[in-house]
Amino acid sequence: MSPKLKLTSELEENNKINFLDFTITKSHKSVETAIYRKPTATDCIIPHDSCHPTQHEISEIRCLLNRMLDYLIPNNKKKEKVNQTILHNNHYHNNIINTIQQKTKKQCQKMNYDVHSHKEKKKWVTFTFVGKEVYHITKLFRKQILGVALKIKINLSKILNRNTDK
Repeated sequence: MSPKLKLTSELEENNKINFLDFTITKSHKSVETAIYRKPTATDCIIPHDSCHPTQHEISEIRCLLNRMLDYLIPNNKKKEKVNQTILHNNHYHNNIINTIQQKTKKQCQKMNYDVHSHKEKKKWVTFTFVGKEVYHITKLFRKQILGVALKIKINLSKILNRNTDK
C-alpha cells in the first residue's frame, strides 16, 4: 500500500507566506518574492569533484541562477548569497560560477529576442558517462549536428529496485 499524501494549509503571517521554495510578500503596492529554504534544507548538490558529466554539474549551477534571475526582484537578487555558499560547499570555483553566470545572463537576453525564431528539429543520441573520455566521442557526434545527452550508469531507481523488501 502506498503512503497517503497529507495536505496542509499555511496561513499568511505579516503579509508573508511560504509557497514551494519561495517566500511571497505582499505590500499595498506590489508582490515580492524571495527564495525560501526550510530550516532542515541541506546545500547538497552534485559535487564538482564527482564522476558526473560536466553538463550535469553545469545544470545544477544554472538551476540556482535561473531561479534567482527569473523570480527575484533586483533588491532580493543582491541579498541572495546562499547560492554562492551552496556552490562553494560543493567545491565549485569562482571562475566556473562566474563563467556560467555570464553565459546564463547572455542566453536569457538572447531568448527575449529569439522567442519567435524557427528551429529545425534536432536528432538526439544518448551516451552513458563513464569518464572524461566520453567527451572525445560525443564531440564527433556534435560535429554531425546531433544533440548529445549524457546519462550516468547508476541512478536512484536502480538503487531502490535492488531492495526487494518493499
